[in-house]
Amino acid sequence: HEGVVMFRHTLPMLDRPGPEPGEIVALITAATEAVDRFLPASISLSGQENQPKMRLRHRCSTLAERHRAVPAKKAADGLSAAMIGVGRMGQALARNWVQDPQSAGLTSVALIDPTPSDAVIALGKHPVAVINPDPKPVDVLIMAVKPQVFPDIKAEAAKWANSKTLVMSVMAGITIKQLAEAFPGARIARCMPNTPGAIGLGVTGFCLSDNCKSIDTDRVENLLSPLGLVEGPIREEQIDALTAVSGCGPAYVFLLTEAMAAAGRKLGLSQDMSD
Repeated sequence: HEGVVMFRHTLPMLDRPGPEPGEIVALITAATEAVDRFLPASISLSGQENQPKMRLRHRCSTLAERHRAVPAKKAADGLSAAMIGVGRMGQALARNWVQDPQSAGLTSVALIDPTPSDAVIALGKHPVAVINPDPKPVDVLIMAVKPQVFPDIKAEAAKWANSKTLVMSVMAGITIKQLAEAFPGARIARCMPNTPGAIGLGVTGFCLSDNCKSIDTDRVENLLSPLGLVEGPIREEQIDALTAVSGCGPAYVFLLTEAMAAAGRKLGLSQDMSD
């Protein structure tokens, strides 16, 4: 029944733009306590210290400290950005950027969506944001459309980039080579977020094209930080493994939790109790 801790702490967050810092810390603290209950210190593998538990506790404490701390204001880089496709993940990023553009290092954020939702329209009311302006090259272009849509819109998307643009893609399965062909000369960051990123509790890995600069690593990490932990740069051949672990992992956790709740109901518990 301990798996219910995730639902108990995350349900109040579902209908809001994002959780409060205190809620995030409460969730991570509960997860850390669960680690101790399920993986006691006495557990060892082949006589060795329980390394998986140590790594998990480190990740939990790192994420908790990140949300407890008041981040230092980052000097604005004066960058212009455009996001093509503003779904749930795009909104999670853009919301933080337009609310605190100084920390994001941005001076303008163009939101490109042919049918903007109410949430996107609300984002467009911030001073640094604008919805569906005429295309022109920007410093940072975020490709956040569904991968199957990319072939149909890449020619139009190319109008937002030139050889000085950093293109960040969160499109699953679209390689650096494909992106480089669509955006000639641009520097490419291929990013793989997971669904908990929508509430700032995810893990995002990224890899970079060979022509990226050292500052691009810092910029990618900074711009992706609203989604949670950021890992990288990694090698592109590792992206599929990262997708399997961090991208699919949350679904298996929720599936297990649902199965445990269903088992409780089968054994006679009420739905409220088993859930």
